[in-house]
Amino acid sequence: MQERRRNMLVGLFVLFGLVAFGTLIVMFGRGPTSLLYGKTYPVVVRFKSATGIRPGTLVTVWGKTIGRVQTVDFVDATRFDQGVRVVLAVESRYRLPGGSFARTSEPGLGQGRPPINIVPGPADAPPLPEWAEISGSMASAAESLIPPEVMSTLQTTAGRIGEAASALTPVLEDLHFTLQPRSPEEVDRAGGPQGNIASAAVRIDSALKHINDVLGDAAVKSHLREGIENFHAISVDGRTAVSDLKVAIGDAKAGASEFKNLMVQGQDSLRTITTDISTTARSAQDGLDKAGKLISHVDEIMVTINRGEGSIGKMVRDERLYESAVLSFRRLSELMEEFKKVALQWQKGTIRVAF
Repeated sequence: MQERRRNMLVGLFVLFGLVAFGTLIVMFGRGPTSLLYGKTYPVVVRFKSATGIRPGTLVTVWGKTIGRVQTVDFVDATRFDQGVRVVLAVESRYRLPGGSFARTSEPGLGQGRPPINIVPGPADAPPLPEWAEISGSMASAAESLIPPEVMSTLQTTAGRIGEAASALTPVLEDLHFTLQPRSPEEVDRAGGPQGNIASAAVRIDSALKHINDVLGDAAVKSHLREGIENFHAISVDGRTAVSDLKVAIGDAKAGASEFKNLMVQGQDSLRTITTDISTTARSAQDGLDKAGKLISHVDEIMVTINRGEGSIGKMVRDERLYESAVLSFRRLSELMEEFKKVALQWQKGTIRVAF
């Protein structure tokens, strides 16, 4: 009894597993899509290649799932160049308008199942009937990873790089010719090839060796050492001379400053003297003008007197007045002599005056 019950339980468990396995086959395998999505209608998409497209591949519009791929087959089994015919099972509630087309891309790195994206046609277009055929395009994996704008830029850049490489080819050829090994003996030989960088490098290396031999001589080293010491001494003397020159320049600047101050003071003194001279000259000019006027006036008086005009003129012209004046001055002189004598006697005390 217990063994029968155990067998029944095992049978039920196996039956349940088979049902679950069949359900999974229907959901993810080639089972009818209508079992999962209800009522659908078929739409045929024609691709040149069906890489990555399998039954069960999602069908989307702007990212929204509207169905799955039902079957994938050749358009003509005898003409592979005719492309691939992919039948879509689209849910009946989503009616695709006329003018729609499909786009998809190859799996990136060979992995995954990119969905088939339906780009709807105009909104006012009539809906597609069952088994209507629309065109489909498949982008490469690189285009799916890199935007078309970036891909176009990369293609343009690659083209320009190719053009630059073509333009650089003659330059590289000339550079190859310039760098070819060539000895100076070949270049110096009559009718020999033209010199290049290789021959110039050999000549420079030979010259450097000769210079090294010359500099390696003990006498040359001694002379160089003496020259460096002399140069050092000259540098020290030069620094001392420059220092003295700086001091002299400082003294010259100080002297120039003092001379400038002296010149300023001299200019001030000259301005003062000039002002005094100008004032004196103006005063002298005024005095001379007055003296000139006085002389002119005296001259007029003298002319008038000479003419005998006026009282003085008449007196000067009258001879009797002259003789009377001479007599009066003579008598006045005698009176003054008498007065001197009286004064002398008074000083001697001979004459006393009582008050």
